[in-house]
Amino acid sequence: ERWRRSLPVLLDRSARGFWTPEARLLYDLQKVCLDHEREVFAIDLLGWLASGGRTPLQRPRPHLREVMISIHLRGAARRLPAVRLAPGDRVRLDGLLRPAVARAEAILRDRLRGPIEATLQATDIRPSNLPERVAAQKLVEELLDRIVRGGFLSLGDLRDACSRNNLNLPDLSGPVEFFRGDRLLQADRALSRTLDGVYRRGEVYLRWMQRLSSLAFATPSGRFLTAYVALPYGGAFIALEGLQHLFDLIVYALTRVEVHVHFVSAATVALHGTVALGLINFPGFRRRFLDSLGSMGRALRAALIDLPTRMLNLPLVRLILEGRLARAVWDFVLKPLVVSTPFWLLGKPAGLDPRETTVLGLSAFLLASILLNSRLGRDVEEIVADEAVRAWHQFYRDVIPGLFRAIMALFNRFLEIVERLLYAVDEWLRFRRGQGAVSLAAKVVLGGLWFVLAYVIRIYVNLLIEPQINPIKHFPVVTVSHKIILPFFIKFKVYSLLYTPLAPLVGRDIARLFAVTTIFLIPGVFGFLVWELKENWRLYRANRPESLGPVVVGDHGETLVRLLRPGFHSGTLPKLFAKLRKSERRALRDGREKAELKHREALHHVEDAIRRFVERELLALLRESRSLGPLGIGLGKIGLSTNRIKVELRAADDGGEGLWIAFEEHSGCLTAHLAAPGWQARLSDARNRALTTALAGLYKMSGVDLVRIPLRSSPSAPTDGRHDGSRLIAFDRVVVPWRRWVEAWERDQAEGGHPTRVVEGVKLLPPPGRKSNWRKTSRR
Repeated sequence: ERWRRSLPVLLDRSARGFWTPEARLLYDLQKVCLDHEREVFAIDLLGWLASGGRTPLQRPRPHLREVMISIHLRGAARRLPAVRLAPGDRVRLDGLLRPAVARAEAILRDRLRGPIEATLQATDIRPSNLPERVAAQKLVEELLDRIVRGGFLSLGDLRDACSRNNLNLPDLSGPVEFFRGDRLLQADRALSRTLDGVYRRGEVYLRWMQRLSSLAFATPSGRFLTAYVALPYGGAFIALEGLQHLFDLIVYALTRVEVHVHFVSAATVALHGTVALGLINFPGFRRRFLDSLGSMGRALRAALIDLPTRMLNLPLVRLILEGRLARAVWDFVLKPLVVSTPFWLLGKPAGLDPRETTVLGLSAFLLASILLNSRLGRDVEEIVADEAVRAWHQFYRDVIPGLFRAIMALFNRFLEIVERLLYAVDEWLRFRRGQGAVSLAAKVVLGGLWFVLAYVIRIYVNLLIEPQINPIKHFPVVTVSHKIILPFFIKFKVYSLLYTPLAPLVGRDIARLFAVTTIFLIPGVFGFLVWELKENWRLYRANRPESLGPVVVGDHGETLVRLLRPGFHSGTLPKLFAKLRKSERRALRDGREKAELKHREALHHVEDAIRRFVERELLALLRESRSLGPLGIGLGKIGLSTNRIKVELRAADDGGEGLWIAFEEHSGCLTAHLAAPGWQARLSDARNRALTTALAGLYKMSGVDLVRIPLRSSPSAPTDGRHDGSRLIAFDRVVVPWRRWVEAWERDQAEGGHPTRVVEGVKLLPPPGRKSNWRKTSRR
């Protein structure tokens, strides 16, 4: 009845224009109804022909109904901010759509969670301790996240989820497992059967890449060759070749003279490879090497900065430099000369004769002398100097890594759009109960053709095109591959091998274009392989990081600190709040609410991401704990602001205040503290030790740099000089080894056992004290 009253308000608007937001929302809701009523079938013409008609032509896909309902409801909810409705109608429709989306997602997760867990168990991807059990639950939920967002899973999604997870794969057991496929490939094969229509099995080239990489990464001899030969010496060769190519380009751009400098030789590769070998595999060598670089940097600083600074601070020198004559020379000669020098230098390239260049330079000099010594000029000079220092600091601290992340995010988005387009065609070609024989026949023929075409598109886009146009993947791997492979192709007449069989089928011009384009794009395969192998390395237990570190929290790959720290491609929360304030002012001025609703929805997604992070990394562990499990700890409210995230933990057996954990960003550092202890103040020593262990892991996975601890309960207690009576722990220097993390929680699981602290000498919880002092500290 509520739906019947709410939907008619969309009809009038949907008729005013072509494919309006209201019409698209109604169309999404219509597809939800059709998904619920009609069962979906796959048309497998190739499988039917290959089996001689033994396998059915139509194959039901029972899991697709819930997936499609969830996808189309989410699509309708995303369109709601763009719909032109009165505020009351919008609130009423939102009150219907949001619970419907949540229910559909819950049904989907409940339906698919069991098959995924059973498949992972059947392929022997099993946990062996409590942290791995928590990681296994997180792995399943992340796969479900991907299905909820995109509607399907692939081998790449499974591989990425496993490589980010703490539930790693064991080494290959022998030749039989190699040819059969490691456990990831076994899970890939099994999921394609249990989640038919939802999981797309990996393409042949991906499966063979995974199989071959397991030889290099999942065997002791393969890891030795990778770490001691391929990475150091192969990397040295590629780096030197890339630098050589870059040097030639720079010299030619500056001088228009072709110069071929040869950086690559057996001696240079051996030297740089040996240095890389020590840096990669020997911590002592790496430490001494970095210390040596630090000593060289300090020596250069002493010679180029400290010594001149001391000379300039000598009394006689200061007397001269601070005199009127020196200040006048600086203000009226040197500074204007710096500003006018570009005009002198650009005169000749601009086609001016010497006289005109002199007039231009003198005019710029006189104008700069007047402007820089005015009050406005001095203010501008001070602002420019401050901004230059800030920009340089931001450039090397944030812009370079931010630019790297932005480029990768852009091309990941490109690949995702291609996959969504292919998926949309797949969805259109599915046969639904109730469709006629003509539709069935058309989809049988078109489905077979589309299967081949989609396979070719994926190969070209993923292997050949994207690594060529992605600058991060292209240089230096693809650049070096071009120099090595293209002459080889010319020598062995690969062009003729591609052109000759195609010319009679598609014509000479198309065959020639296809052959030339393919030959030019083939080196992109090596960029694809290098990038993919980086992820494959982290799949296996033997390559696991030795200690806990930051994990992905946001939907776009952000860590917790990147959600808070302002930067070129980070600072999700401060940017969203800034956009929200701007859109609210616009809504008050113009009455346009679309942008405001969009940014509020984005903040809601960030809150959901933080909720999932705390649920999967902290609460899942506490629920399994023998020490803290009986407390029934759950997640309460989450507070977001421009530089702070606050999370409330509620204890079911305690009706008092909750425990609040706060994460704050200050000057690029992520600081954590207990904003309010709540029920923690009433815990026993054993439970406090367990909570300390859990918080240590949470802080490391959040990327916390500093932890603030109140010294004593009394506000008048002596402090370390801080006004709020607290001290800071440099938590980024604290290491939480994986082995010790596992041992602590295994002891918790033992009968009557409680975990020891995983970080000795560091107390993350405050001493018992009054709550009022906590409130005072938190407000400050």
